[in-house]
Amino acid sequence: MKMERKILIGKKVLIVDDCSPLNEVISKFCTMWGAHPLLAINADEMMEIWKEENPDLILLHLHTAGMENFDKCRAIKSLHDTNVSILLTSSDHFELKNAVFKEPELFDDYLPKPYHINQFYEKAVRLIQKGKRVS
Repeated sequence: MKMERKILIGKKVLIVDDCSPLNEVISKFCTMWGAHPLLAINADEMMEIWKEENPDLILLHLHTAGMENFDKCRAIKSLHDTNVSILLTSSDHFELKNAVFKEPELFDDYLPKPYHINQFYEKAVRLIQKGKRVS
């Protein structure tokens, strides 16, 4: 577990959700793990922060992004110089699985709400390891 914790040190995690209390909790855990949390409350902010910060992982709430904003995820994923992983989350399990099934090239994994913070941590570590960048 200590070895895994080092994986998140210095990594940028963009949290895109319109639920401020949840963002704050996830942000505090990211900081505790050594990651640098970035917060957005909609897809437009996600794009601005992504362009400025080039995060390693995006935790994206399905309803915050909206199905109509998946083109923004496509724009991010289409760039060859990015290794960002997108972890999709939602409390609507059917819509979540449906979105991932319809757009498998956009989302690297999904996390149904409610989830335990350790579930997020395990997926974050796995996705960041998978998308390692040369820093």
